[in-house]
Amino acid sequence: MPAILAAQTAPQEVRVSSRPYAAPSPYALRIETRLVDVGVVVRDAQGRAVPGLKQGDFQVLDDGKERAITSFVVDAARARGKAVAAEKAAVEKGTAAPESSTARASNAARPPRFVVLFFDDANTNAGDLMHAQVAARRFVKEALNPGDRVAIQTSSSAQTLEFTADVAAMVETIGRLRPHQRVPDSGLTACPRVTPYQAYLIAVRFDGSALFAAVDETYACADQDPPPHVSSRPTQIDPVTQTVKGQADQTWERVRIVSESTLDAVDAAVESLAKMPGTRMLVLVSSGFLAGTMERHQEGVVDRALRAGVVINALDAKGLYSEAPARPYGEAPTMTMTKMPVSTFVFETSSLGDRLSELAAPMATFAASTGGLFFHNNNDLDLAFRQIGVEPDVTYHLGFSPEDVAADGKYHKLKVRLAVANPGVVQARPGYFAPERAAAPARKAPAEETRAKLDRAVMSEEILKGFPAAVSVKAGPPVSVMANVDVTQLRFLEQGGRRVQRLTFVAALLDAQGNLAAAKEGTMELALTDATFARLSLTGLNAGLTLDAPPGAYRLREVIQEGVDGRITTTTQPVQIPAPR
Repeated sequence: MPAILAAQTAPQEVRVSSRPYAAPSPYALRIETRLVDVGVVVRDAQGRAVPGLKQGDFQVLDDGKERAITSFVVDAARARGKAVAAEKAAVEKGTAAPESSTARASNAARPPRFVVLFFDDANTNAGDLMHAQVAARRFVKEALNPGDRVAIQTSSSAQTLEFTADVAAMVETIGRLRPHQRVPDSGLTACPRVTPYQAYLIAVRFDGSALFAAVDETYACADQDPPPHVSSRPTQIDPVTQTVKGQADQTWERVRIVSESTLDAVDAAVESLAKMPGTRMLVLVSSGFLAGTMERHQEGVVDRALRAGVVINALDAKGLYSEAPARPYGEAPTMTMTKMPVSTFVFETSSLGDRLSELAAPMATFAASTGGLFFHNNNDLDLAFRQIGVEPDVTYHLGFSPEDVAADGKYHKLKVRLAVANPGVVQARPGYFAPERAAAPARKAPAEETRAKLDRAVMSEEILKGFPAAVSVKAGPPVSVMANVDVTQLRFLEQGGRRVQRLTFVAALLDAQGNLAAAKEGTMELALTDATFARLSLTGLNAGLTLDAPPGAYRLREVIQEGVDGRITTTTQPVQIPAPR
């Protein structure tokens, strides 16, 4: 929101801020209705969604107790979308009748889908990231549904893209991704080579074999044989042992900081998704990272994802990983294989499986805990994005009424299984939260009710005239919206000899189905002197917002709310965003 007013006033007279606007989701789970909705996707051994299942094919366990399924809905939205697209193509070729109104209504009724493609560029090497970029670009160009909104975020925050339907912007942002590894895979020094995982074992788990291997390698780096007592068991007073432990502590501390930062970035992505009105998915793309000792941090991310209805799917960018019993190609040579100590060789080969499991553990935890999928040990990253990023062809919605659940806000574990054997995967949310209090809804605070009125006005078509305001629009792109408010028609509070008021502006572009294509919110905190108020009484107060959306026809909804009495003024007008020349 440009600080148009700020140029005309002293800094202490106005504070201007803006942020993306997100209406509260109409699809949020509300346990107060005493009905828990569980979306279930059943996949076969090839990862394809299984159609044709009936209510009797499912069983739902709530903390181990089987619940009676009281509602059953089959959502084949994506399959319908494919059929409609095929029918539309046939109509264009003149080989079929136009799309039916029923099909159009079916697709219009679908909630919008918001997807965050999260690239862990702080822990993913250049080769893995490049392969993931190729697959991700193909995914956004070929696999998204109309109405899908995609945001791109990274653990380093180097490249980001707000939610958009602009495929060209997605492709361009994905193409600019680069690795920002803070700790090399080989560790901080070439010789001895103490990797992040080995440092974790030494510093956190006090693993003797990991320490023994690093101490022996330190002596080999100096072309020396370890003393007999060190070779049999490293001692605390041995100076080389102390040096190795110091190097391990330093390496692990850096790794820990990067991992904590990565978890914070995932948490922020979940928070951004939670504000979106529709179905929400986060696709985490990473080569893996160490998160031992950070279980509480991970639990916090999972808890917020569950409360917001965010499903986290994960993709291991390493693919089908194999490692030869030697140092990786491209690392700075420190020793020949003949000089590598036996203990070092044995440790590196025997710990490979555990290292890969430890790196993948956070991704597996996020997916399993939020009802998502973890795609790993496979080089077909195109298939990975199709499985974890594409909306399933068929989703089954099972509902049950937990009448005996106490209103204590506790988390209840869910398990959905098939009544008959299934060789594939049953994908469902892992649990739900009980209500915090009795079924009677609490009375909203005045500020909450004021905000609720604003949100309702944005999505409504009703014209409100709480106070005079004029709105002008420039189609762009981007779309530029300018509002002029008559301040003489506003009631101000008197504080410290100034006139105090708060104005909230929301500009929203809605598509033909009524979905938000783009929206921004701006606020002005006013503390005007008499002289400034007199000047603005003649010119009006100007506020501008800009919106980015793909070319097309939209309905622009401008909502302005004043903070003293909560009055609202709205305007609605058509906007046609032209295609770039």
